[in-house]
Amino acid sequence: MMKRPSDSLAIYLDDVPDATREWKPDSEPKARMREIAGQRGVPLPQINNEAQAERSGISIHRKVKKSAELLADEAPTAFFFVTLPEILPIAVITSFINWFHELGIPIGGVIVNGVIQKDQVAANTVEFVRNRVQMQDEHMAEIWQIFGDRVRAIAPLFETEVKGAKMLNRLTEHLFAA
Repeated sequence: MMKRPSDSLAIYLDDVPDATREWKPDSEPKARMREIAGQRGVPLPQINNEAQAERSGISIHRKVKKSAELLADEAPTAFFFVTLPEILPIAVITSFINWFHELGIPIGGVIVNGVIQKDQVAANTVEFVRNRVQMQDEHMAEIWQIFGDRVRAIAPLFETEVKGAKMLNRLTEHLFAA
């Protein structure tokens, strides 16, 4: 049985609450508060006394805890990993998926991107592309073996990078076509 996600995440977040709750000003309180505030991205004029610094630490503690809860809650959260049918990206997302699993963070699935469509490859297609298709076939077999039913979609290699609203809409149409 898998551990409750929040329990798994708590192991990695244990140091954060201590660091935010137990801060004590040194002999130069205002200078120390300003230093801490600057590290946390809090505008300096907002921190002008010890009480405000303490509230800031508690606020950060609450935000970290809430973030951990949301990351581990399967109802609103799932991570999708996008990979290419190549050895290095497959290895990278395999490691990340295993790590997320250990943390109890829900995985929504894997999307394979940049797959050359075989119906667009002819006998007279340049050898580089034919070799690339063969390589992708080998890696797709590995993807199916490793991820199985976690593969949610396969996106084709478009003539241009998926960038901007037009290409994103085109990719969305392909991914969610009936």
